Amino acid sequence: MSDSASTFEDPTALFFEIPALLQAKVWQTHTVLGDSVTHWQAYLNDLTLQVLLPWVQAYDAQAQVMPQPLPYWTVVTGTALTVAGQRWVLIPAESDDLQVPQEWVDIPQWRADYYLAVTVDLAQHQLRVWAWATHHQLKTQGQYYSPDRTYSLHELDLVTDLGALWAVTAGCLTLDEPTLAPVPLLPVLTTTQAHSLLQRLAQSLLPRLEVPFALWGSLLAHGGWRQALYEGRQGLPEQWSLPQWLRGGVSPLGQAWGWLQVSVLAESRDQEVPKATFVRPLQILNQEYELRVLPLGLGWRFQLRPVLYAGQIPTGFVLSLWTEDQQSFAGNIAHADAPVPVLYIDVALEPGEGIIWQVEPTPAAYCQEILRF
Repeated sequence: MSDSASTFEDPTALFFEIPALLQAKVWQTHTVLGDSVTHWQAYLNDLTLQVLLPWVQAYDAQAQVMPQPLPYWTVVTGTALTVAGQRWVLIPAESDDLQVPQEWVDIPQWRADYYLAVTVDLAQHQLRVWAWATHHQLKTQGQYYSPDRTYSLHELDLVTDLGALWAVTAGCLTLDEPTLAPVPLLPVLTTTQAHSLLQRLAQSLLPRLEVPFALWGSLLAHGGWRQALYEGRQGLPEQWSLPQWLRGGVSPLGQAWGWLQVSVLAESRDQEVPKATFVRPLQILNQEYELRVLPLGLGWRFQLRPVLYAGQIPTGFVLSLWTEDQQSFAGNIAHADAPVPVLYIDVALEPGEGIIWQVEPTPAAYCQEILRF
């Protein structure tokens, strides 16, 4: 337990101090976000994460935020963590209440094992973790409130034993029921449908309530479209166009996601010449790799290679490319059937076409992104 956490009048809750400097820093971080509602929501979520993540990592040093939160903080509250192989969602509020947005419950990829009720008292510079519930509880015992699309539980149904949360997460305690309940699959959006939704929701005050949940959930579950929604609502120019990166360098958001532009030697008419290449560092099974994307004469080459000189990609690794709406195409998969120095796929693309890359095993902190060509 971190030094900032302690129990007071309520022995079942944990109290954390919110340092004034942190409070001011996090507030300033999100002033670039447009309207006051968006700014406030991102602020509360980020402040909660900054205070609680050290406490979580004191128990599990490998705990991490998944997926990258800023694109969804602007439209939905909550933060997902992977803790000891389990999924937690932190739900901050300014009162003692646990109202879980439907996105965290009914998007299959977003379901969590445990949801933590967090009360943020800015006046007292204090944060209080006081209860938790499972996904199964929310689906089977919870009340769904359609006007704001949230699930809630009666206070008596919430679990206030926070020690038990760590015990079940670590596998030292077994619950009488599963943590997850089944939820129906969401429809697969076409690229045309997604772009239409992105254009419609760019100016909406409450985009999560603007369209039927099935459409909204499908859009939000797609990492690339979620990022595009955030960029559109912030009025940002295109951030993921590789032809634009070639002309002006990697965009600010591309850099924030780890992309670099380097010059590597490539063979051309029996000689080696420098060629602009975009590189994304990856960590896979605790080893360092990099994804490279470089222009060819009539297309682009995607390469997966180890960082270590003369290193090998192990048998079983897979590099794959998918269309923006996650469809396969001829030659979109490269398998390592034996140890190899590099996996690569060459692809010819139409102007403006989007590509999603994937690697198996999944890289640490991987989230879908749409590279546009």
